[in-house]
Amino acid sequence: MQTLLNVTKSLSLRHRFIIGEDRPEEVNYIGIYYRCDDLYFVFPRYRLPDRQEAYDIPIQFITATLLIEILESIQNWSERYFKPEFQEKEEVVCRSIWGILGVNRGEEPGVDTFRSLSARLKRERNRAAKKQRFIRDPEQKIGYYFGPEVLVRVCERLMGMFSFLNERPFFFFIDDYSTPKITSELQENLNRIFMQRSASSFFKLSTESSVSYARRDIDAKAYVEGREFTLLNLGLVYIHAKLREKSQFIDDVLARRLGAIHGYPVSTLEELIGSYSGPTNYNEVARQIRAGRRVEIWGRESLCGLCSGDIHYTIDLVRLMVSNIGGRDKLAEIDVSPKISAKEQTAAIREQAGNFLKGLRILPMGNHLVEVVTAFGIIANAYLRFRDSKNIKGTPPWQAHRIEPYEQLNLSEEAQKIYFELLRYSVFIEDVRGKSRRGKVVPRLYLRRLLIPHFRLTFSMRDSIELEPDEIESLLLDPKEFELKHQLRRGFLLDPTQPLLPGIETEDI
Repeated sequence: MQTLLNVTKSLSLRHRFIIGEDRPEEVNYIGIYYRCDDLYFVFPRYRLPDRQEAYDIPIQFITATLLIEILESIQNWSERYFKPEFQEKEEVVCRSIWGILGVNRGEEPGVDTFRSLSARLKRERNRAAKKQRFIRDPEQKIGYYFGPEVLVRVCERLMGMFSFLNERPFFFFIDDYSTPKITSELQENLNRIFMQRSASSFFKLSTESSVSYARRDIDAKAYVEGREFTLLNLGLVYIHAKLREKSQFIDDVLARRLGAIHGYPVSTLEELIGSYSGPTNYNEVARQIRAGRRVEIWGRESLCGLCSGDIHYTIDLVRLMVSNIGGRDKLAEIDVSPKISAKEQTAAIREQAGNFLKGLRILPMGNHLVEVVTAFGIIANAYLRFRDSKNIKGTPPWQAHRIEPYEQLNLSEEAQKIYFELLRYSVFIEDVRGKSRRGKVVPRLYLRRLLIPHFRLTFSMRDSIELEPDEIESLLLDPKEFELKHQLRRGFLLDPTQPLLPGIETEDI
């Protein structure tokens, strides 16, 4: 399973076909991309029905959807590179697939074609969507629907009957498969497909966070990380990656997007925002913040530092920078490099962080989540301004955007709910492999990196804010009380006439 991922669409065979990166020697698997938007619209607030015969309605909907994409992608690709074999075998392959589907094949001319199969699958997809509206009506007959085995069996049959698919398994990239959008009960139902293990089919599930995924199915099968699935938290992978790896990744993603727009004024991120030339030592940046100076955040290096693995936020940030200076036409008029100044980049970064918090507020528990992260940001900023890092030459300011518990957490039910919501929306990113100063295995919590400059912190990974479990409980349940008590306990200088975070307006947080 993958979290915080929004680039898998580029791995699909359809996308590679469109951009001309589908040469057979470059295609090792058949990538099928599916975003769960229409799944949500057809099965909103899904609850498992009382009648067991209705369990397979969502299974039919998703199976038909994915098979349509498979058939269309394979036909387009094979007609470009494997046309003779496809034309020779299409009819017999279709007859075999009709048998797996278990629906009436019909006798009309042209029935044994991929196009005819796709048309029938679209009808079956629509039938499942319509039937879902009436599953609570005991007078409604349910009828036959595809079971969870159908998708994998079709993939196996395609691999076995087309020589150009023999060594190319199917990879399904399921995007935005997250609660509450896709309810836990709907996930438990569909997991009967997505958690199958087969040599022909592999499923990569993209969720907002690890807590957005139901690790079981409706048959009471529990899925254990490391045994039934592998969790790849891209937020943690990215946070701990080296700057060169981050830079290569972001440069490549943005270069592809910039290059795809005909006649765009820039083709690289370097031309657009340049490379940071300010203080490269985080200690010096922290001293400037402590001195009350307004630090500019700009350039490719800063963009790398702001990313938490969810690349679409980074793309949106670059889009905001361009929009703020007047868009494409204005960009074309600028003849200096970089085209977007450090001041303009800094303003866009702060605006984007504010937008994230404003977006967070509209969620059911959003105002409270903002209060929690703001309390932490204020405390972290106070550490930077009033405490020095221990055992470090030169006694630099304490720079922490990470919470490290002293002991394993044992949260109350209400605090646990808030904790999960913070993780669900990646306000904090959890690293369960942490180890406290007392030698305990504890979950470290990293602040979302976009918010680091918003709270006047640095990207330094050296320090952390160590808290007792009861302090974390207090932060989650009563953030304002936690903020006050923690500052008093640590002896920070409090002046009620001065803002705790200079330069940040109240409405921004």
